[in-house]
Amino acid sequence: MARAVSEERSPEMVRLIYFLHKYTRATTCDRYQPPTEFGNLNTRQVYDQFFEQLGGGRSSETFRGSAEGLRKGNIKEHLEDGTPFLPKCEVILQSWQHLPREQQWAYLQPFLDQQSALRNEVRMPASNRTALSATRTVLPASLPPQAAEAEDEEYAEGKERLQLHRRLERNLTLVRRKKAQVSTASGKLACEACDFDFARFYGDLGAGFAECHHTRPMAEVRVERKTKLSELAVVCSNCHRMLHRRPFYTVDQLRRVILALKAQRQPEPLLWPANLSKNENPPSA
Repeated sequence: MARAVSEERSPEMVRLIYFLHKYTRATTCDRYQPPTEFGNLNTRQVYDQFFEQLGGGRSSETFRGSAEGLRKGNIKEHLEDGTPFLPKCEVILQSWQHLPREQQWAYLQPFLDQQSALRNEVRMPASNRTALSATRTVLPASLPPQAAEAEDEEYAEGKERLQLHRRLERNLTLVRRKKAQVSTASGKLACEACDFDFARFYGDLGAGFAECHHTRPMAEVRVERKTKLSELAVVCSNCHRMLHRRPFYTVDQLRRVILALKAQRQPEPLLWPANLSKNENPPSA
């Protein structure tokens, strides 16, 4: 069976190509050399580093061809001649192009860091690896117009089925001790990535609530191991989900991305929690 192929260039792929061409290094004989952040990698090797996460089911040759087509086309024309971005590139790059170089690199670097983790995945049959690779498609930043304009539709849900899963056991006592340690030391349970505090926002409903993230990935566990309190990070539910998306960020990397994005956007109105009346001030962000 042919694997599913994503024909669209993902936002991450477009940002990578912009970074590659924007900060290209001049070499002898007018040859193209990737930015210094990629060390001694040539262009082909850089694309290979990002292929697992951004390939979208394409072959490596098709992925490289698509990337080079955009780099030598619209991206190059815009940076060198001022040609307007294509509509999709404009949406993706309108904020990205104004970020400092170091912040763009902080966003891209985890893709490289993830390569070593991918190579250490549990060995599985080739058919399973193909299916897994086909799912590594980054979703587009927004729905296509036809999907956004579609009328309300119905889909069947709720059918029961039995599934067998391999699950790594978590120690709930460890989680409780970590939350107690942080709460005692700081007087609150704020997310280490975005500073969100459930108790501050939801009042009594959110008191004592937070999630714990293993900074040493449990997915790498092959046998039972000991986990230290220092290997857990207190995070909110949203950040916890983001930390488990590819490319895998560290808590510090995610925090730097959040701060960079906050610096670029205008302040947004804060929704009022259910436990506050309109005459009370909402908690600060």
